[in-house]
Order: sequence, then C-alpha cells, then structure tokens
Amino acid sequence: MQAYDDVGESTKLTSLLLTHFQTDDHKAFIPIIYGETPRQTIASLSRYVIQAADEQDEVALRIIQTESDKLGIQIFTLIKRLNFKGDEPVPIVLTGGIMNRGDLFMPHISSKLNALSTPPHKFVQPSLPPVAGAAIAALRLLRYNIQQKKFIHHFNETV
Repeated sequence: MQAYDDVGESTKLTSLLLTHFQTDDHKAFIPIIYGETPRQTIASLSRYVIQAADEQDEVALRIIQTESDKLGIQIFTLIKRLNFKGDEPVPIVLTGGIMNRGDLFMPHISSKLNALSTPPHKFVQPSLPPVAGAAIAALRLLRYNIQQKKFIHHFNETV
C-alpha cells in the first residue's frame, strides 16, 4: 500500500493481493484485511509473501527479514529465561505452516541469534506433528507414564 500512496516502492504483493481479493481497487482489500479477524486474515496471506519472496521481491524479502528477526529475539528471550548453558547446542524446533519454508527464515533467525550472542544452537525437525505434542502434554497432565518409542510407533500407526 505504500507504493499506492507514493511513499514506498512497488511490490509484487500488491498484484497478488488484488488478484486474491478479486478487485482492481487498492482500497477495497483494506477493510477486508482489518475486518473481524485481522490476525487470521493476515496470516492466511503469508503464502503471497512467500511467493513474492521466491520472485526476489524486495518488500517481501524485507517482511521475511523483519519477522525472522522478531522470532529470533523471542527465541533468544526463551533461551535466556530457561538459562541454557554448556557446550551442547540448544535445540530449536520451529513448526507451523510458514516453517515449511525454513530456507527463507532459518538463516535470518540464526543470524539474529548469533548477533545476540546466543549459546550454540541447532534447528531440529520435529519427529512428530504438533498435535502429538499436545497429546503427550495431556497424557502427562493425567500422570500417564509415556514410553517415547512406543508412543511414536502407536501414533504413526494411528494417524
């Protein structure tokens, strides 16, 4: 929208959003984006940021850089609060649809963590989907003794 207002550079995101909202009017999609569920709407548009970034769109690449930096700061804060120390790298598990494109985010996140003098870290792929983690948490609340290998086997057989 900054390009439309002549205060920012042109971006492929504009045409992608106009197509998505089936309009030629830049102003038409603003009330839709910021309507009743703006967080959900904006999150659902992230695929267009990824698409534009894949086409080397500078605005999309800056959005990814900015959001990766924010995530890096949040991870740094968590590592600090949990008081990780020692020589073992801190395992960092990133999940969610946007992390399916870790190639765009992880280098920026890692760079931010290094700039903040975070202890050594490594990105780890989860062995199970997030829903399995929720099931494990629920079982632990019920004080159920979980045998990890057995749980993984049964979970993968069931799902």
